[in-house]
Amino acid sequence: MDKILQSILHSGSVVAKDGTNHALGNHHIPEDEGEFLQTMIKGTQPKVSLEVGCAYGISSLYICEALREVNATKHIIIDVYQHDGFAGIGLLNLQRAGYGDLIEFHSTFSYKALPFLIEGAVAIDFAFIDGEHTFDYGLVDFFFVDKLLRPGGIVVLDDLTYPSIRSVCRYVLLNLPYKCVGPPSRLSALQKLAARVSAGTPLRRVLKPRISVPDGLLNLPNARYVALKKLKDDRIGEGKGATRHHSTHRPF
Repeated sequence: MDKILQSILHSGSVVAKDGTNHALGNHHIPEDEGEFLQTMIKGTQPKVSLEVGCAYGISSLYICEALREVNATKHIIIDVYQHDGFAGIGLLNLQRAGYGDLIEFHSTFSYKALPFLIEGAVAIDFAFIDGEHTFDYGLVDFFFVDKLLRPGGIVVLDDLTYPSIRSVCRYVLLNLPYKCVGPPSRLSALQKLAARVSAGTPLRRVLKPRISVPDGLLNLPNARYVALKKLKDDRIGEGKGATRHHSTHRPF
């Protein structure tokens, strides 16, 4: 583990540029999630990655440590609250750890920065979304990240325990060319029964989507985070090459 990261986790605090200490609090991901991010990065070997949200830089430190190992060239961070809410400590920690040359930072809202990156023809191979946690903001983040992500790339979403973020993931898995690739999910006996009863029968039409297509059938885990893999580009239309008709919608 990176020495700066190890020191922060051990002390439970971070240090601002003026030398003042700030309690780490709950503004960070747990160690198992950090290790999961690194596993996904090592498996994907991205050249360019992106992160929505930074705070005190804990997830960024995990990410950048793995990016160094796979010889990545850039990590894009978007965080409108970095300087006002977190005193620039996240970026400072990344510089202290020697990752400053990897970072491209955007101090604005993600719904403004992501379209700017699309206009610049940026392409990414890995993304970590940990921004606003309402359904609308989460879905907008995912929508734009998808436009940047190459097929075969990975998106990890934090806070899957939030109903809003879980709903975003259900929408994506039921409507877009993505699949869950971790952490592992296991179907409960109730989920198996519901799937057997509803699958391929008219009953599916009257059951709520969470019953007719339970999370387990989507491999959506009972965990704090999830990794979704992009299988191919999404193309709306009616002609050859289209992946969805413009009126397609599967309840989620």
